[in-house]
Formats: sequence, C-alpha cells, structure tokens
Amino acid sequence: MISSPSRWPLAASLLAAVAIGAGCGGGSEPVDNTALRERMQYLNDMVQVSWVDFEGGDVYVGFAERPLDLPIIVNTAAAAAAKAHGKKIHIYAVQGGQPGWRPGDGPVLCEASVRMGMPGKLCM
Repeated sequence: MISSPSRWPLAASLLAAVAIGAGCGGGSEPVDNTALRERMQYLNDMVQVSWVDFEGGDVYVGFAERPLDLPIIVNTAAAAAAKAHGKKIHIYAVQGGQPGWRPGDGPVLCEASVRMGMPGKLCM
C-alpha cells in the first residue's frame, strides 16, 4: 500500500538526513585519513595506549596492558572514527606488539566496527 503523498516529503527529508549523516558516498574516492587521525588523536593522550596505527578504514590500537574499561574505549573510538571517516571503520585493540601489527600477527583483545553510522561488531 502506498502512503499518502503528504508524508512523502517528510520521508524523503528523513532519508536524506540519514544518508548525509552517515556519510554516504561512492567507494571510488581515495582514502584520506587526515580527519580520522585528528579525531583519534585523543587516544595518544591515554596512559593505557602504547601506540595507534592507521590503514585505510582500520585503526590499530596497542595497549601496554588490558584496561578494565577496554570495551568503552574501543566502542567510543569506533563511533568517533566513523564520524571522521564516514565509511566503514574497524578498530582492533591488541596487547603489546609494535606499530605495524595487522590481523593474523597475534591475538586481538577486542574489536569493533561501524559502517555508514551503524554499529556492526562491538567490543564486549
């Protein structure tokens, strides 16, 4: 059943607001991590964080030891990164290691992902 035409402008404006807020766009643009790096700068100021590394839409965060509030740190970082990047973001939290760690190089403490503003996988 088609809704009444009086609701179409509202539905269209809501859809446009969601698309703009989620950062919809083509996948052909080159990845510019400048905004992402600026948004994630606060991680470098955290005592628990040893290093932060970026590759495309992936953010790798090394921790000297596992903090009690790790899920909060990782999920908050994923949400902040998604606002800066606007596309798919994946945050990997690893213990120790060196910058340059990638999936398959060792265990992951937890991970979180956000795509187009919607949470995917959350750190628990």
